Amino acid sequence: MPGVITSQTLTTPTVLVGGTPAQVVFSGLVGRDANGKVFGFVGVYQINIIIAPGTKTGDAVSLQIQMNGITSRSDVTIAVSN
Repeated sequence: MPGVITSQTLTTPTVLVGGTPAQVVFSGLVGRDANGKVFGFVGVYQINIIIAPGTKTGDAVSLQIQMNGITSRSDVTIAVSN
């Protein structure tokens, strides 16, 4: 997004969708635009991914994030479709 000021994480997380690694294209805070206008949720980290071809599809596909030796809960799911 042009003019957006972001703060990327120092370490890129590993994101698994249905057990398949996804490509992480952004990981960090998005907080304000070039004019200083705050948008989104202050203090919330965002991860943008590209889901790999062949990844399992469905209404409740597992989503796990791994970063700095810590893995997220195993019962988190997202909907994935083609």
